[in-house]
Amino acid sequence: MNVTINQFLTVVVILLVTGCSTKDDAKIGLQGTQQNKAQVGVIKPSALDICKPNVGSPHYYRKAIFVADTTAKNDIARDLPGLANLTSQRLQTHLDELKRFKVSTAQPTGFASRDIHTAERVRQIGRQYVAQFVVKLEILDLTLHSPEGFLANLFEDNRRDVLITLYIYDAEHGALFYSQQFQDTVSGDVVGYPGFAGRIPPAWFNTDLGMTVDGMLKAMSGQINEQLACVPFATEVIAVSGDDIHINAGYLNGIKPGSSLQVYQRNELLTGDGVQKLEKKGGWILINTVLPNKSIANATEGNSVNNRAVTIGDIVRAW
Repeated sequence: MNVTINQFLTVVVILLVTGCSTKDDAKIGLQGTQQNKAQVGVIKPSALDICKPNVGSPHYYRKAIFVADTTAKNDIARDLPGLANLTSQRLQTHLDELKRFKVSTAQPTGFASRDIHTAERVRQIGRQYVAQFVVKLEILDLTLHSPEGFLANLFEDNRRDVLITLYIYDAEHGALFYSQQFQDTVSGDVVGYPGFAGRIPPAWFNTDLGMTVDGMLKAMSGQINEQLACVPFATEVIAVSGDDIHINAGYLNGIKPGSSLQVYQRNELLTGDGVQKLEKKGGWILINTVLPNKSIANATEGNSVNNRAVTIGDIVRAW
């Protein structure tokens, strides 16, 4: 069968248009499904709406977050050396931009996302870096798909799957507070630096893959803000001198002279399952001196709360 050049080109155009329409329809169908789900359920106000961080509100205080090292599967992306460290740093940047947290990080602080030692490691980090929460990322997939077949490179880009899990841990108990996976497939400029022995440059975030990962990290910072919005700010009593009660939070946490915080007595109970922490609600303390990372307060009834002396290690919360 003889096929003219015009007939061949016509077939190619039809195939390309059909393929694009199918992809667009798939995207539209997915969006429609998400909209339908939203319409079926009752629309509820977000935690950020309920617990607005207005000045003078107990939600105004900035919780201390420690960003741990990102972990990744071995050889998951040899062409992107140093990506794990870069994502941790970028997440910290997005959290700082929110101006809702006191954020810190240090190297190295890697730990397994889920194993028998995770809780203890999280508690250690919380004590060492004075953090109320520990945040960690785990890169699970960065599979690269290259086009194949005759003339494939003329009509298809490289594609890369991206799958990253966000973990939020309660540093006091070491428990997993929240986790969520973020997933996407990126086309275009997704190949890193094959054979490059150094670290990928920050300019990598301007590539198609980098912009997608950066968008995920920004969405993660927003999710962290949402999940922690209604959790009370908390810190510890670190010293008691006469009538002065010193706490491990200050101006950088949004503490101001005149702020009132509630004291909780913390006891440890040894059980068959390990050490359990028990708390007993006490009275209130009033802040009178504020430093960048520390504050000094007086109990509302002298140096005691509900007739009990305030001691080192007591928990202080916004409510």
